[in-house]
Amino acid sequence: MNHRPQGHPAHAIAALLLGALLAACGNGTSAPSAANGPALTDAKEILARSLTALNDAQTFHLDGTLTGTLEADLTNSGTDSAIDMKGTSLTADADVPNERASLSISVPALFALKVDYLQIGPDTYSRNSLSGSSWTHTTQVADASIPPSAVPTPRRIGAASPSPVALPTPEASLDLVGQITAGLDNLPNPPTKGTDAACGQKTCYTINLNVPLNSGDDTGLGLPLPSDASASVAVTLSIEQDTLLPVQAIALINAGANGTFNLTLNLSKFNAPVTISAPPPDQVVEASPGP
Repeated sequence: MNHRPQGHPAHAIAALLLGALLAACGNGTSAPSAANGPALTDAKEILARSLTALNDAQTFHLDGTLTGTLEADLTNSGTDSAIDMKGTSLTADADVPNERASLSISVPALFALKVDYLQIGPDTYSRNSLSGSSWTHTTQVADASIPPSAVPTPRRIGAASPSPVALPTPEASLDLVGQITAGLDNLPNPPTKGTDAACGQKTCYTINLNVPLNSGDDTGLGLPLPSDASASVAVTLSIEQDTLLPVQAIALINAGANGTFNLTLNLSKFNAPVTISAPPPDQVVEASPGP
């Protein structure tokens, strides 16, 4: 069995970071999310309402750190070596209504690698320090088979843009919480509620998730797992009781032969002003056309 990650190590790190974030945040659907009434006790309901609260956020900031040991063959010698990932960090901002997002990942252990992404509507700009300072630009071509509509298309965090539809009534939106809760029944292991804990000056619900991964399953989240390997992500979420917003995710990532990692993500600055702009034109090159 080949235990080496496939592709460039930078892709492995990006997959680990984004995969753990997906495991923490899931695929939500927008709905009213204000916390009302007595404290919640059911883990699935808390998680469902937290997903809808995150989806209702217009902007947010994310920062994170990754520690652990990556097993990879950086020199193409045919033998993996242990790489200490201490110092790996990420920062991200999102402006959902304007379809703008930025992400920067710094990996000192991999040749002081830094990777930057910008998403502005259909346009993606990316660069990495190993290839120079120029940004590479790509554009997602609009699907001509979908006719334009005068009905605005809602944009939410954590889910692809839906087909243009009329906005749901409050009653229908509230029912989506139940739909998400029912969808959580499909998880291999149901979420569990831990002991409430202080988070800053507030009190947070604590929700625990354990997601098994394997290379032949869609739940692999893009992790570069070897053939027939198995792995897991254990996530502890901190969710504010008053806003139901998720403010922290701590993930223990067991990537099998690829290594074991600890990822901490902190979310903040919900609905605060944020500016995400395209790079200067003289720093941008167009991506080479595909085959």
